[in-house]
Amino acid sequence: MRVLIRRWSVGAVHYPWASLGTSTAVEPINAETGWLRSLWARITARLTLGITEGQPIFPLVVLFGLNAVDELDKTAFNVLAPEIRRSFGLGISGILGLVAVIELVAILLGLPLAYWADRRSRVRLAAGGATLWGSFSLATGLAPSVGVLAASRAGAGMGRSVVTPTHFSLLADYYPPEIRPKVYGTHRAANSVGQFVGPILAGALALWLGWRAPFVLFVVPTIVLVVLAMRLHEPARGGHERRAAGAAEAVCQTEEEPPGFVEGFRMLWRIRTLRRIWYALPFAAAVIVGLGSLFAIFYEQEFGLNSAQRGFAAAVTEPAQILGLVLGIPLANRLLKRDPSLVLRFVALVGVVLAACFATLSVTPYLAVVLAMNMVIAASAAVLSPGVYSVLSLALPPRARSLGFAFSALWILPGLALYPLIGHVADTEGIRTAFFGLSAPLLLAGFLLSTASRFVNDDILRARAAARVSAEERLAETTPF
Repeated sequence: MRVLIRRWSVGAVHYPWASLGTSTAVEPINAETGWLRSLWARITARLTLGITEGQPIFPLVVLFGLNAVDELDKTAFNVLAPEIRRSFGLGISGILGLVAVIELVAILLGLPLAYWADRRSRVRLAAGGATLWGSFSLATGLAPSVGVLAASRAGAGMGRSVVTPTHFSLLADYYPPEIRPKVYGTHRAANSVGQFVGPILAGALALWLGWRAPFVLFVVPTIVLVVLAMRLHEPARGGHERRAAGAAEAVCQTEEEPPGFVEGFRMLWRIRTLRRIWYALPFAAAVIVGLGSLFAIFYEQEFGLNSAQRGFAAAVTEPAQILGLVLGIPLANRLLKRDPSLVLRFVALVGVVLAACFATLSVTPYLAVVLAMNMVIAASAAVLSPGVYSVLSLALPPRARSLGFAFSALWILPGLALYPLIGHVADTEGIRTAFFGLSAPLLLAGFLLSTASRFVNDDILRARAAARVSAEERLAETTPF
């Protein structure tokens, strides 16, 4: 079936962060092309109309797939943490310390990748990152010692670290601002898919074949997605922002000169919204990083669950993430159109809800309540992600967008220093005490994020105006008289 998509621009809407819209028309297809192709075309046409509003769906599908398969390796390590730590003789503080070191190495190595992403093909970097995490996932399954295991996990983490600077930047340049909550929400749903499928498969395979088997078998879907990713085209950086600022089409397609490393940091530091988000990230990271491993150990120690049961317990919470996205995408659209500052104010409320969940986990003796709290945590994170990533994509300068996402990840590092401490508390005082201690950082992170709401609208308008002026100057320099 052949789908013809017709695009046209519509008039500007009344909120200042809007840009040109799109619409579509879908024509019938030829019967002789076959029922399978016809069904596939109808599905993609419906997705194109419903999610990307006439923009090509293929980039989102590929990036969705890559984002999903990287969760397979990550969730397998979380679910199988008890078996892995016994295999190598590690305590809780040891396994959480390993997680922290892995994240540290991945974030530090991710910075030069982000620098290149503002200068080189982000598509090739995304495919290369997927190849890297697939290779090191295989190495994890074959690791003979703690040293090789740590190196393999760091390599897999480095591969996954390209997702933030490349995927989010590419999505911002493939799709206009007014549909980004849908796009980022859909991309975030890939995490839920991977986190649902990964624990179930990893737990069952480990029970049947041993903990190493999942890491070897999860390489196969990664290879398929890498092949598809190489078919993507590289979009112009910042085209939609310049279009929203009223630039001519030639200016929209002219990329700005990317800043140097130091200049890029100075440029990003001047964005007040971004600074407040950076201040909050260490406290959020103290809760988020390693949480899957902590939950797996909690399930084993407090409730005696084996690997398959832990996999099911981890997977059963993932429909809550889907529900969170179903609620979060339209909510983000409404808040973003009404006032982007409302997105960040909403974060503070969610921080209070999450803190209450961790306090409940520290005292409840019931597995059902633990699962319920885990579902609330998953749904809350999913509700926030479409709006927060959309706001970031609008406030970051297009010529340093990849670097901006990577610098944001760098601010997770202070939070990683708390993880060996959390593991020590879990070893000496009990894992429930460690859960209770996670409530305070969440409240502080939510408060700091909410204070960024005062600056976000001005930062968005400033980023668009600067993108237009810079591209016009570069076009004038490169156009012969």
